[in-house]
Amino acid sequence: MATTILCRCGRTVAQQSCKYSRFLVSAKSEKYSHAAPSVNCAHLNLQFPFGSIVTNASAVRGFSRSRWLQHNSCNQDEDRQQKEKLDNLERPCWRCHKIVNPKEDLFFCTYEDCGVIQHPLEQLTFFQIMGIAKSFDIDTVRMSKIYRNLQRLIHPDKFSQKSVEERTISEQQASLINKAYFTLLHPLSRGLYILELEGISIEEDSIDMEPEFLMEVMEINERILESDDAKEVEQIKQENKNNKDNLVKELSFAFRQNDFAQAKILLSRMKYFANIEDKVKEFERARAGVDL
Repeated sequence: MATTILCRCGRTVAQQSCKYSRFLVSAKSEKYSHAAPSVNCAHLNLQFPFGSIVTNASAVRGFSRSRWLQHNSCNQDEDRQQKEKLDNLERPCWRCHKIVNPKEDLFFCTYEDCGVIQHPLEQLTFFQIMGIAKSFDIDTVRMSKIYRNLQRLIHPDKFSQKSVEERTISEQQASLINKAYFTLLHPLSRGLYILELEGISIEEDSIDMEPEFLMEVMEINERILESDDAKEVEQIKQENKNNKDNLVKELSFAFRQNDFAQAKILLSRMKYFANIEDKVKEFERARAGVDL
């Protein structure tokens, strides 16, 4: 059967006759079938190792090619680095008891006669769960696509007709994916998580902030609390955003240099700006209530 081989980015990279492919799509029916072979081309290795989100025909039945957003980009170096970090994490499938390699699929049994969803791997970092390299600088647009793809496959609603065990596992996996995504989505929580992976925590009062900075933050908070002028608060909101954006740039540089001490200081400052942002949101909600 002639099939079209798709890269994770959605591009057609080759056409080939093959009866064993989890990632091959019939040119006519656009139906997915089983067990991906290793297909090398100039564009990408189509084995789709740990990052695969399509596991078998039953998991994606009715999921048309046009709606399929691939789990990873075409970055082979990143993919290789992530695979190397999954060494020694093989485990038996809870249903068929065959050894499952997370390099091939993080979420499902890779044997075509099974394909059942697997228990979460506690050893995985949030970066590994989302299939991206550990870095402060991430493509949040791409990660959001990955997240939506995973939700399409892992969401508990997809397992409503499955066994109790499968429903329970899907809830656990979905919860972990949500936690990973929203932690990595925002610069503050992402930076704090990277420090956590390095064994560094930011305790309250553990960093001496400049008195001038603390006084400035206090004055801004007081202005928000005492203000009834929406334009004034909007100006504060924009200034705060600019401050946060500048901190993100400084954090990016600090993490690229592995300067975790400086990153810790910058994240401590960002916490104060996040608090100002919360105060602005409270003002806007209260204002909206008055306007109603």
